[in-house]
Amino acid sequence: MESMSDIVWAIHSRNDAWVGLISRMKETASERLGMTGIRFTINHDGAIENIRFNMEARRNILLLFKEALHNAAKYSDAGSITSELRIEGDMLILIVNDDGKGFNPDEAIKGNGLESMKVRSQELKGTFKIESTPGKGTRITFQLPVNELSVIQNPKIT
Repeated sequence: MESMSDIVWAIHSRNDAWVGLISRMKETASERLGMTGIRFTINHDGAIENIRFNMEARRNILLLFKEALHNAAKYSDAGSITSELRIEGDMLILIVNDDGKGFNPDEAIKGNGLESMKVRSQELKGTFKIESTPGKGTRITFQLPVNELSVIQNPKIT
């Protein structure tokens, strides 16, 4: 049901604007973290307001966020999770950061979640990076080219 709801949400063009994406991310975090006691914050810069996300971008960004959020909630023992959306040059940067127990990425068991984040990032011609240190939390950063995300080619980003 949740998967179907995400598909229906991604299809509607009324969700092209950044506010639809941010709203869906907040809703997702509230549903996933509601009873865990984990605090959630999301920040974005003003430049993201100029992007009108295409359907594939909306879907994949939401699924990247959900997977990173799920992993943090399930494995990190975090007290808080923060997310950030910002523009750097011609790239959209999506960060999911937790203050949990961290891990050694070189020793992590590569499961479906990490593989799906890699594939989704590549579908949008972007990359993702995991930074984590035992005892110091985890930071997942996605770098996605704006031209692959927008319904408008070469949107004016300020």
